[in-house]
Amino acid sequence: MIAYIALPYSHPDQWVKTNRMAKFATFDADLMRSGIFTVSPMHKVFMLPFATFPDTWEYWRDYSHELMKMCDKVVVLQLDGWETSVGVCAEIEMAKKLGLPIEYATPATE
Repeated sequence: MIAYIALPYSHPDQWVKTNRMAKFATFDADLMRSGIFTVSPMHKVFMLPFATFPDTWEYWRDYSHELMKMCDKVVVLQLDGWETSVGVCAEIEMAKKLGLPIEYATPATE
């Protein structure tokens, strides 16, 4: 089982971005421990101390689509702002077009 994890990331406040990544890392580790392999564009955020990437949906769209095509399901991590996130909303629509099941998860620390 491979799950694509979708969550909001972009925000003008760096603390919010860091907090979102901490919650993502904890959630991702929980899924991995339960035997579910995961992919997400968010894994690339850990490269930011060494490289820079745009944080726009337009930049990540094709990458996200390719990752999602390899997955069995999409899990939306319902962090604050997920319902209005351009990226998360687009990922949900992408999952629907690919016929992937979508699960919604609330982080344990939210």
